[in-house]
Amino acid sequence: MNKMTLLLKALLLLLVGISGFIGYNFPREPKVEYLETIKEVPVEVIIERVVHEPYFVIQNVPVYVDRVKEVEKIVKTFVKLREFENIKELKEWLGGGPVLLIGENIDCDDYALYLQKRGMADGYFVSFEAITWQENNRLFKDKARPGEFHALNSVIIGNKFYYIEPQTNEVVLGAYLD
Repeated sequence: MNKMTLLLKALLLLLVGISGFIGYNFPREPKVEYLETIKEVPVEVIIERVVHEPYFVIQNVPVYVDRVKEVEKIVKTFVKLREFENIKELKEWLGGGPVLLIGENIDCDDYALYLQKRGMADGYFVSFEAITWQENNRLFKDKARPGEFHALNSVIIGNKFYYIEPQTNEVVLGAYLD
């Protein structure tokens, strides 16, 4: 090979190397995003007087009925949401025994949505969950039918994740988060 051929091959290799180098995606510094607690959430709130009282008793357990006495108006407002500070605060907020919602075709998702909206109106983070019947039956006293999903709620207190059965107000530890 003569010098000219070697020079052309070297130049060609250099050009191929540069073109590959230019198209190479260099690893970049990771993008840092800061997780901030949501301060306020817009919520449509129905300002109403709700009676939360024992309606009847089943096996010495009062069943509570939430009945609207008077709806005053619907307003859009910002509600500051927070987590429950401890399990005692959660259980006090939930109140006593089972809850009975009155209406047509009421089932588990209606109870879970109701509790979630009630939580937001009172300024708490309360999530809506759907779990399998096996998971439900492992966690709760009241059993779900095989093959069905069950709607319920959840909250985080500290580094613990709790499920809430909205029809009975039963609270169970779901997991440790750390």
